[in-house]
Order: sequence, then C-alpha cells, then structure tokens
Amino acid sequence: MHTTPPSPRPRPARANRPPGSAWQRGALTVARYRRPAAAALCAGAALAALYLVRPPPEPTAAVLAADRDLAAGEVIAAGAVRTVRVPTALLPDGALRPGSRRAGERVAGPVRRGEVLTDARLDARPHPDDFGPGLVAAPVRLTDGGVAALLRPGQRVDLLAAGDATEGAAVRLAERAPVLEVPQAQPDAVDGALIVLALTPQQAAQLAAQTIHSHLSVTIRN
Repeated sequence: MHTTPPSPRPRPARANRPPGSAWQRGALTVARYRRPAAAALCAGAALAALYLVRPPPEPTAAVLAADRDLAAGEVIAAGAVRTVRVPTALLPDGALRPGSRRAGERVAGPVRRGEVLTDARLDARPHPDDFGPGLVAAPVRLTDGGVAALLRPGQRVDLLAAGDATEGAAVRLAERAPVLEVPQAQPDAVDGALIVLALTPQQAAQLAAQTIHSHLSVTIRN
C-alpha cells in the first residue's frame, strides 16, 4: 500500500515592503553614518582619556604690568598699568600686586609694555615735583663732608654760603630746601661731600654763582 508523504507546512508569506519604506531608509541611514559615528565615538573616548591624565592647571597670581612704555622717572598713573595673571612658578620676586601701589610712585628706569613691575623697578628717592611745581634737582658740594653724613633724603635744610664773594658773612641761598639725595657721603673727603637739593631755578642760578668763591654749608631744619 503506497502512502503519500505529508506535504510541508506552508510558511507564512513575508509582507512585501514597498521600495523606499521608512524601514529601508532607516537601514540605509545607519549604514551610511556607521563609520563616521564610530570614529566620533573613538575620538571622544581619546579626548576623555587625555582629560583624565592631563595635569591640573598651574596656579597663577594677579600682578601689575605696564600697559604702555614708561620713561625713566615717570609717575605710575592709574592708566599706565593693568592687572595680569602669571603662573606662580614664573613670578619674579617683589612683583607688585593690585592695590599695593602708592600714589606718586615713579619707575627708576625705562619699562617696556607688558613688563611685570617689581619693587626693584620703583624709584624710592624723593623727586623735586614731590615738594612743589617748578623745582629742580641741584647738586651742592658741601665743604664739610661730616655734615653730609648727618643728612637723609626728605630732610629740610637751609643752604648757606660764606667766602670772599660774601665778604666773610654767611648768606642764606635757600631756606627749608628738601634734601633729595646724599650719594656716597664721605666725612673724611678732602674736597667735601656732594648732596642734591630741590631748589627753584633762581636759587640754583645763585648757587652756581656762589660755588666758585664760597664755602657751602647747611643747617638742618628737621
């Protein structure tokens, strides 16, 4: 007796997806951008690794720097400096911090734009303008070098001249003249000692006329 084998179970027919369906467009989009997306993910992972191993930023400090070129002896005005941040490892000793500057301070020498200001750059010596307008710095050679050793910048003195030109009488050339500088005072110097006073131009001219034939000395006011 011949037995007919059972016929295979029919498979359900797949739904035909029409060309250009949303599924196909999505698949094409994924295939198109798969490699760029993978590359972007790899780059992001590399950047994250670099960020984790990168050392922390160096500590910095706020200091004052010249905002323009400054001439020797120039007063440091408010608009002549600006605040910058410098790594502490590169910070020079004595760097001026914001708020540490006093009115009327001057630079001792030329300063270029961008240079960090330090205390060594400041001229601490008195200036003729500190005591009034129109004054000049006048060098005076005192006959007695020991007197110069008693003087300090900022003191007030009366300048006296005595000699043949004054017929032996002491003449007061200047009264309460500010002492600007006492450079290398030598009490035992044979030719006296040099000091610098702040005088008016008229007093400086009178001093020049008396210097050749007179002995110069001072009396200390304070």
